[in-house]
Amino acid sequence: AILQKFSVVWLLNLREERIAKAKAINDLFQHYHTKVQRELLQHIEETGGEGQLLVCDGFEELNKQERTQCSLFLDIIHGKVLPNCSVIVTSRPYASQMLQQMSRITHHVEIVGFTKEQIKECIRQNIT
Repeated sequence: AILQKFSVVWLLNLREERIAKAKAINDLFQHYHTKVQRELLQHIEETGGEGQLLVCDGFEELNKQERTQCSLFLDIIHGKVLPNCSVIVTSRPYASQMLQQMSRITHHVEIVGFTKEQIKECIRQNIT
């Protein structure tokens, strides 16, 4: 139900070099057909990102410079680009501490994996 408030959900895989190295929003959509790219950019500009959810997957995959210095990704997180957009950032624990220090981050959720005993119990309940 929470996703119903968004008209568009974007997934940006930060492992992809073209995403990590993007300098402007249009760099994110270069692989689309020109007409589709134009329509996406027009929609983004008209709304300022409002009603859109941007899921940035793999913060830890960015190099140190991309995580700490000027980058499109940081501008999005700080609200300089797409100020009305909601953003979810995924990261492994070793890089998440940096995210927690960013002023625009309003929530932090840590998802912890299963213990060995929980894995065995899950297998027992669902497979046997």
